[in-house]
Amino acid sequence: MNRCSMKSSWITVLVIAGVASLSMAQDMSGAARSAGKSGRGAFGFVATLERKVGLTPEQQDAVRGLLAEQRQKSQALREETDGKIRAILNPDQQKKFDDVLAEQKTRFGHKSQGA
Repeated sequence: MNRCSMKSSWITVLVIAGVASLSMAQDMSGAARSAGKSGRGAFGFVATLERKVGLTPEQQDAVRGLLAEQRQKSQALREETDGKIRAILNPDQQKKFDDVLAEQKTRFGHKSQGA
C-alpha cells in the first residue's frame, strides 16, 4: 500500500469514527430523554444527585462548578482534536470537514450554551 493510499485510509477511518461517535452520543441523549430523566445536561444530573444522594446546596454548587470545568476541558479537547484532524486532510477534505463541523454546530450548538 503506497503512502498516499495509507493516509487516505487513515483519514477515512478517523472520519467514520467521528461520525459514529456523534451518532452514538445523539442516540444516548435521546435514550436519556425517553427514559424520563429530569432536567437537561449538568442541571439534570445535579438534580438527580440532589434527589438520590441528598446533596446540600453547597455541594450542588460545587458539583455544578466541577461539571462546568469538565465541559470547558471537553470543549478545548474537541477543538484541539478538530484542528489535528483538519491538519491531515487535503484542501478538498478540509472544506468538507468544515461543512460537517458547521452542520454539527447548527444542530447541536444549543447544548454548549448554558447548563
